Amino acid sequence: MNGNYIYADSEEERVAIAIVACNEDERIRNPRGVLPGYDTYREWIRPFIRREIIHALLQKIHKGTKGDVKYEAELAAELIVINKAIGEKLHVMKEGV
Repeated sequence: MNGNYIYADSEEERVAIAIVACNEDERIRNPRGVLPGYDTYREWIRPFIRREIIHALLQKIHKGTKGDVKYEAELAAELIVINKAIGEKLHVMKEGV
């Protein structure tokens, strides 16, 4: 595990990096040592999980299991928005280090 979201080798590694980033964000926002709760994790992790789902769907489309070009374009557009949200969240982790 290299700890770098962009170069992560698997879905599990990317999600683990996201969780660490969430903990770091919470540590910065709440320096008293209070751990994030379920709601914090759910909201924080949502774009990361959705990104993995979209990537899996896009891979299936590219392999020819579903040739719907409009659906592929919609997923690609959503992926752009999600990638931006993920980038903003990971930026917090870099600032805290």
